[in-house]
Amino acid sequence: MRSFDTRGRRTLLICGFLALALAITGSAFADEEEEMAAWEDVPEAVRAAIEANLPAAVGSAVEVEVDDGVTIYDAEVVADGIETSIEVSETGEVLEMEEEAVSADDEHEGDDDDDDEGEDDEQMIAWEDAPEAVRVAIEANLASAVGSSIEVEVEDGGTVYEAEIVADGIETSVEVNEAGEVLEIEQEPVDDDSVSGDDDDEDEDDD
Repeated sequence: MRSFDTRGRRTLLICGFLALALAITGSAFADEEEEMAAWEDVPEAVRAAIEANLPAAVGSAVEVEVDDGVTIYDAEVVADGIETSIEVSETGEVLEMEEEAVSADDEHEGDDDDDDEGEDDEQMIAWEDAPEAVRVAIEANLASAVGSSIEVEVEDGGTVYEAEIVADGIETSVEVNEAGEVLEIEQEPVDDDSVSGDDDDEDEDDD
């Protein structure tokens, strides 16, 4: 009887440890949250750090990631085929700077590896690398996006160019095809409370 009791206790302990590990892993994923914030809504210390280390990103939207209660701000620019990104903490401490080459060849090479996902492919390009017809259309419909990086998506042989800005709590994006035809203009409010309010994140974790 004692041997059975020992085995039973061991089984209960193992199950308990597994349940605890799953709970910790689940809560870690629940804490992760990403969204875009307007430049003026970013803390002053973060703006100063970005301006000092990546001045070309000044005024652009900033990606905000809240992970386990820690907020990280990520800004990036694309120029001359190079994508430069910077990660900054709330206190203005530079956590990481990274440069990565952006090549048009990479876009087509990826098609062979993504048979299960179709022909969808996305990348960022510099303003000057976009076709003239696309730049003209963006300037006419979203002038404040002139000079910013542009997202390029290739789907079923067609190329779509998307530019976006965030101002006064509103994210505005415009999609244009290679011929300069405007496919879509969309506006969406940016929820600043979820960026700056860690209390909201804690409430979600409790749920």
